[in-house]
Amino acid sequence: MTDSGTCSMTQLNCKVGYYCPTESRNVVPCLPCSEDIKLGQGCYCKDNRPVRNCQECINGFCSKCLPGSFKTGPFCPNCQFGCGQCTDLNSCIKCADGFIMDEASKECIVNCTNNKQCQDNSKGYCNIETSRCEECDSACYVCSSNKFCNACDPFEFVTSIDGRCMPQCSILNNGQYCNNGVAEKCVDGLISECLCNGFQNCASCSNDNSRCASCMQNLVLNNAGQCLDCAQGYVKVGRFCSPDGSSPSTNNMSGGAIAGIIIAVLVVIGAVIGLIILLLRKNKKTQPISGVKRDLI
Repeated sequence: MTDSGTCSMTQLNCKVGYYCPTESRNVVPCLPCSEDIKLGQGCYCKDNRPVRNCQECINGFCSKCLPGSFKTGPFCPNCQFGCGQCTDLNSCIKCADGFIMDEASKECIVNCTNNKQCQDNSKGYCNIETSRCEECDSACYVCSSNKFCNACDPFEFVTSIDGRCMPQCSILNNGQYCNNGVAEKCVDGLISECLCNGFQNCASCSNDNSRCASCMQNLVLNNAGQCLDCAQGYVKVGRFCSPDGSSPSTNNMSGGAIAGIIIAVLVVIGAVIGLIILLLRKNKKTQPISGVKRDLI
């Protein structure tokens, strides 16, 4: 049996023609170089000497690079982000799965269907109408639309529960929250987190202000008085917990547009109820009065 060697993330001891299949510290046997090699791994063209992104070696040098990389001399650098096949760093032939070619820039961009695809790549939020990732506002680190920020720049702003980046308060004491640059006492209905000894996501503090007494919406209070985990059925998106990994606001409609839709729906409902009442009254007037005898002619 041929000795393939063994390897781990920190021990590179494979023989020529083999590669290391692990990215952990656990030592495993090396495997023959094949199409199973992933980007970031590489075939060993010499004993104990891997070539990153190399798929095949000949005479001690890499002869074939993995898809998503390109050959330049003895090396296989990665293609540009999102590119699945290229001839050099600036010449992408085919985009990787989940990406589309932007004709203007000739770069591969995320072909998104949800915000998470963009947020995972630090590309803002997904514009559902165009299937493109759009940048967040400059004050916002993580957003779910151009109207809703999930996490504002913590050095400059305070993130409100309605997705706004508000001015920070110059002085904020325990038991207070920041309301658009003004420090106020923590009460029910506060719009940003309550300061409780530096703990995050508090809605109110314990009596001595040393920990959280309650958490912001959809977060769970643990035994240490911290609000770190989302409630069951919710996941963390920036500073907020949203159902099923979706974002609090996945469309681009403004609050005024949403309010207009709600008013229109209420008007329709009111019209239907009014019509029903009118029909009932009309029907009641046309019914004969029972129990009354008519005079004989």
